[in-house]
Amino acid sequence: ASVEVEARWLPSTSSTLGTGTVSTTLVTGAVVGCALFGPWGACGLIQAGPQKSQGKSLAPLQTASSTTWVVALGARGQFDWVFAHPVGLRLHLDGLVNLVRPRLVVTDQGGNPVGPTASASGFALAVGAGVFVVF
Repeated sequence: ASVEVEARWLPSTSSTLGTGTVSTTLVTGAVVGCALFGPWGACGLIQAGPQKSQGKSLAPLQTASSTTWVVALGARGQFDWVFAHPVGLRLHLDGLVNLVRPRLVVTDQGGNPVGPTASASGFALAVGAGVFVVF
């Protein structure tokens, strides 16, 4: 068995929303508990972190930004390869249920909705690779 603490950074992505674009960046931390079977692992995890969003050319505003939090629970399947003890490579697939789903709303300066909205999905899949140290 293992208990791990992780950090994750998802680079900025951009998409069209109404008349403009919205870009988001996500940085999270996670606590992961795993049952290990040789190089394979089955894990449960909780992940949380700030999602920074910025809108451009969204009428009536030219630029606006916001930070919201993402909180998710999930399960992971992973494979570890220790190639130079104590350093190894991990490949993993995560299935996550978003408990807090950020919603972006275009508003005027008084806070009244004036444009389209976008909401985070209730479920997410993540594929990842990372380097770890055994101690």
